[in-house]
Amino acid sequence: MLTRTRPKNPQTVTLTDLETGGLNQRVHYPIQLAFIKLVHSDDPYEMQVDCTMEFKLKLPDGYEVPEQAAKVNGYKPEIWAKSAVDRVTAYKQYLKVLEWSCFGGQNPAFDHKFLDEDFLRHGLEWPRLSYYGLVAVDSHARMLRLLGYTENVKQETLCRFFKMGEQTHDALDDILQCAEIYRRLLWLECVGFTDTNIQTAVDMPSELYTKK
Repeated sequence: MLTRTRPKNPQTVTLTDLETGGLNQRVHYPIQLAFIKLVHSDDPYEMQVDCTMEFKLKLPDGYEVPEQAAKVNGYKPEIWAKSAVDRVTAYKQYLKVLEWSCFGGQNPAFDHKFLDEDFLRHGLEWPRLSYYGLVAVDSHARMLRLLGYTENVKQETLCRFFKMGEQTHDALDDILQCAEIYRRLLWLECVGFTDTNIQTAVDMPSELYTKK
């Protein structure tokens, strides 16, 4: 007979999103960092928000965000000049929140490699984590793709599917969308990916994201 035991410590995940100046972490930089730390209850899809933060990051002297990237992520030099914070200061706050949690997000390998490269530049190290794999929200959506409900598991596709509007490519907005998608997918994994349950997940009220 199966038995359930409660973990000694709360199970958390820190979903993380970056906007970057390009796709190559060796020559481009994160320009915006946002994250939300979620605490799971006994029912995994029931979560409490521990904290949510967003930072526009100061860019190195002489680095210019390519025009094409700025069109996607909304980078404007005048806004960053007023509100961007020192990237090391922002990273230290982030790493403190991340400790003993786990790193996750939509296609988290992309964000992880950019952070890893920038941490190396600034002599920062990853903290101790409760789980050293990457919690990929898009992998939880694979069943929707296999069943033919979505053509892919990109965030923009999942936002439309769950009637959450469009992906904006603002890091804070995107990570809140990601958190809500994660919640609904965990619910589906608990109750089963039946047609009825999938429709219920599409129609359920949003708890973590407010559509703009």
